[in-house]
Amino acid sequence: MFEFLRNLGKAHFSVFDYGQGIVKFRCSKGLQLGQTLEGIADLPNRKHVDLEIQVVQRLPEGYAARVLGPKGSLSEIEQLFLADIGGEKEQMYYKLDESDPTHHMRTYAVRSKGLPNFRALTSEISMEDATLVLDGPVKEGAEMTLHMDLDDPQLPPINIEAKVDWCKQRDDKYWVAHLSVLYIADGEKTQLKQFLANLKNRTPNSASVLDQGS
Repeated sequence: MFEFLRNLGKAHFSVFDYGQGIVKFRCSKGLQLGQTLEGIADLPNRKHVDLEIQVVQRLPEGYAARVLGPKGSLSEIEQLFLADIGGEKEQMYYKLDESDPTHHMRTYAVRSKGLPNFRALTSEISMEDATLVLDGPVKEGAEMTLHMDLDDPQLPPINIEAKVDWCKQRDDKYWVAHLSVLYIADGEKTQLKQFLANLKNRTPNSASVLDQGS
């Protein structure tokens, strides 16, 4: 009863798509570009999660908004939609910080003894977490050391201690897994942060969904 009353006054978003940090949804309320609000996201699997969003684009069928949080809700949405992600497998998206807009860049190779066939490709990478495309499943809760190769052949791979949050089959050949970063050595942490910042600075056509909707 208390949960029902708490949610009664909140806006409800009917989410029908997600990708690259952007949810697409229908809402009975009229929303403004740039507006930030909290509400309840109704997902296609009939789950309901708290969601904070910033509206970035009006669509014929509703709105597009950048997900601001909370992380647990974003994880629920990723599990639902990333398992069926389509489009170019040779593209990735990343956010240096949670508040950053999305930028596109090619995939990066990740190696680990804990991964199927000892390898994976990045679908998203940040300082806090990573989403990987795999050849097979990994066990939820498993901890492993990831070795991520960078563009620069002069730089050694970055070693990341990580834990599997979830893993879902995407299609007949691939799985998608989300991992949280547990530890990166200080020197490598600085190297990764600079690497992501440099990617952002040199990304061609770097207009994101956020930029297109402003």
